[in-house]
Amino acid sequence: RSEDPEMKLHEFSNGLYPRRVTIYLAEKGLHQVDRVSHDPTKPWPPQGFLAINPRGTVPVLELDDGRAIRSSLAILEYLEEVFPQPTMLGDEHVARAQVREMASIADELTTHFTVWSHKGSDMYVRGGHTNKDVGGFAALKYHERLDQIEEFSASIGGRFLAGDSVTIADCVLMATVQFADALYGVKLPSSTPRLSRWYSDFLARPSATGCEYPEVALKVARGLLEQCPPGEQTEARLE
Repeated sequence: RSEDPEMKLHEFSNGLYPRRVTIYLAEKGLHQVDRVSHDPTKPWPPQGFLAINPRGTVPVLELDDGRAIRSSLAILEYLEEVFPQPTMLGDEHVARAQVREMASIADELTTHFTVWSHKGSDMYVRGGHTNKDVGGFAALKYHERLDQIEEFSASIGGRFLAGDSVTIADCVLMATVQFADALYGVKLPSSTPRLSRWYSDFLARPSATGCEYPEVALKVARGLLEQCPPGEQTEARLE
């Protein structure tokens, strides 16, 4: 559409938070966004990037008036407002509230996984910032949020997390669950059979492609559960 604003998305192809937006754009069939995929193996940040985002993180949605949106959830909400159809929030008020609630839980889950991996994985030992007690606590909270989404999704029903169509909640959770699986070898626990079926089905969708990591990273990152187990309260559910 000629009235659509010009916008540029800065991303990493397999970054955890950028991947939320990558999955969303594919599911939405949205091609009006100019994609700028940065190489994480090169010196960061590239020249001029801090003027767009002083924090130096991606994703960033750069608008044609010079403003920028620097939160992945805010980017998804903004794009839904600019391109409301087909909806990925829901068709009525309660459905939209449920999608936002589930996306918020999935966002909390992502934070817990990030802490778990950064504090508990051998991948970060060299930096001297690991703490297995903190990592184990975060792992416990990660699994608690998975159980919460399992129950919430079951109460709604449907093929996807919040009904029979893909929503932003699916995009947020899929990015994290696939990241945990593909890089760290962390599978969904036995306590979440509904999520396990959902994840298996979603992996077959075109939006799930492209989540690949270099072998050198995989050798160190794989085995997070063994490197930093979540604690006795979750042991039975992880068998």
